[in-house]
Amino acid sequence: MNFPAQKKSSWPRQTAIVVSDSPNVHMLLRELLRSYNWTVIDATASIDRAVSALRGGQAFLVITDDTIALPVVRHVRHLLSDPIAICTPVLSFLLETHKSETAALSRLGRPQIVDKPLTPSKFVPGFVQLVRNWEREPLAALRRANYQFLNGNDAVGLRALFKLLEEEATQPFAAQALAVHLRRLGKVKEAEAILLATLKKAPRDLGTMTALADLYMHAAMPKLSHRLLAGARQAYNQSHVMMPDLVQSALLMGDVDDAIGNLYIMLRGGYMEEEVAGFLARLLFAEGREAEAERVLNTNRGLLKKIQSAWASADASSQNAAPAAAS
Repeated sequence: MNFPAQKKSSWPRQTAIVVSDSPNVHMLLRELLRSYNWTVIDATASIDRAVSALRGGQAFLVITDDTIALPVVRHVRHLLSDPIAICTPVLSFLLETHKSETAALSRLGRPQIVDKPLTPSKFVPGFVQLVRNWEREPLAALRRANYQFLNGNDAVGLRALFKLLEEEATQPFAAQALAVHLRRLGKVKEAEAILLATLKKAPRDLGTMTALADLYMHAAMPKLSHRLLAGARQAYNQSHVMMPDLVQSALLMGDVDDAIGNLYIMLRGGYMEEEVAGFLARLLFAEGREAEAERVLNTNRGLLKKIQSAWASADASSQNAAPAAAS
């Protein structure tokens, strides 16, 4: 199947950023995108770097890889924390071992999903479809709203997003992006009203549920956030997508036992094992449950040394800072 390159472009620049810790994926995508007049400006394991590239007007499309150490649902969830990223097209790879997350991932940031192992015959149709969808209205209007913010025309961008709340296809994107913009402006009640109205029309939209839970956490209402996230997990067949947020909301409520329980669920499910095991061990140590913490660390060889090294570095830094502060 042959997909001709787009001759006329409505993009400021046809540039993409790849989020992956695999060099093979980087090289393959550079070659494939070159055939369609798209350029990979960077390939990074840091989702923060990707968001910075979007906010700096360097990239206008994100490709997120899926690995055991860095699951794609984590990348897509992170993109929902930034209003520019919310209104940016995303293509996500998905491992066979993470197939159970398909429904949640598809309704989280609505990315174009391409199955792994990755081949050109799988990637090309998905990439072309994603670009075509975002070159047509009303999704093209979301990109134009982004360009207004990137050019410093915030008032124009906000008006455009409010107008896109009226379109069914763009309402979730516009509502989530507006919620972040309005929260940063201190308009929490207005942001909540927009998200609740959007959920009323699409009660199972995971991106909107996550945005509302995030709003509640930022507004110091972790109980509401926790309740909403627990309902979302039940609605999406015990998905791991919302587990980090459940842990965070539990800690904000002061319910360390609930946070530990959720971390154990993540660990048993193989979700970000090293990172989860390290954080779980820290909480267990803090709660005086040393034997449990040691069992967690003993099943993750090398992790204890990393934690001990981090603690030693932190102690050294605090000791060095003390004389300077005293002087």
